[in-house]
Parts: sequence; structure tokens; C-alpha cells
Amino acid sequence: MDMVQNPTLEQSMYAMLKGMRQIDHDINHLRNRLAYIEWRKNTLTSAYETISDKWEQETMEYEQYLLQTREFTAVVEQRIVEYGSPYVDHSAM
Repeated sequence: MDMVQNPTLEQSMYAMLKGMRQIDHDINHLRNRLAYIEWRKNTLTSAYETISDKWEQETMEYEQYLLQTREFTAVVEQRIVEYGSPYVDHSAM
């Protein structure tokens, strides 16, 4: 008949302490990982907001440029109607 050896109280407490240390180590690792993920999220959010703001600014500048171009084109077209095209030789008429 095999004898089952029961661990001593000291062995049991040592195993329990070793397990608690491993759990503490795992918790610290997860905390560090969570802090990194939070930092990365904040970094990416900040970068996205910067890019978004820059895109919005450039879009507004482009729209302003288009508006000015349309206004200038309208003025030129009006002057062509009023005075004739500068590319037509009016002296030959």
C-alpha cells in the first residue's frame, strides 16, 4: 500500500507564499500593461485630434481659395462680356 505524504505545515505555507508572490507579480504585470495601453490610447487620440484639426484647417483654407478663385473668375468673365476678349484682335473688325 502506497503511503500518501502530506506536506508539512512549513511546506504548505511556503507553497502558499510562492503562489501569492506569483499572483502579486502577475497583478503588477497587468497593471503595467494597462498603464501602457492607456498611455498608447492617449497618444493615438492626441495624434488623431492634431491630424483632424490640421485637416479641418487645410480644408477651410482650400474652400476659401476656391471661393476667391470663383469670385475672380466671375469678375474676369464679366469684364470679357463688357469689354470683349483680350485675345480677339478688335482692330481688324
